[in-house]
Amino acid sequence: MDKTSHVNLGRLLLIIAAGCNPGALHRLKLEKTIKIILRRTKMTVVKCQRHRFSPDGLTATYILKESHLVCHTWPEHHAAVLELFCCHPIPQPKNLSLLLQDRLGAKKIRWSIQTISIASP
Repeated sequence: MDKTSHVNLGRLLLIIAAGCNPGALHRLKLEKTIKIILRRTKMTVVKCQRHRFSPDGLTATYILKESHLVCHTWPEHHAAVLELFCCHPIPQPKNLSLLLQDRLGAKKIRWSIQTISIASP
C-alpha cells in the first residue's frame, strides 16, 4: 500500500459547450459572461489577453490572483471551451456550467473538475 502523502496544488474546472448560439460567442457577449463567472467565483483579474482568429473565434486568457481562466470559441462549430484553474475549491461548478450553457445557448454541456496534486517531497 502506497503511504505517499500528496499536496493539492489546485482544482481544474473544464466546461465544454456544444451547439452554442454563434452570436453568444461574440467577444463582448462572451466577456460579459466571463465577468459573471468571475464575480460568482470571487476571483480577481490581474490581466486579460485576447486573440481573435480569422474569420471568427476567440481565445481569452485571464490571469487571476487565484490562477487563471481561459476560454476558446469556435463560432463556425457552435462550440466553446472554458478552463478555470485555481488554488482553492471552485464554488458550485455544476451551477457555473449551467450558467455558461444558458448564456451561450448551448444544446449540450459537459463539465469535469479535477484536483491537481503531487507527491510530497
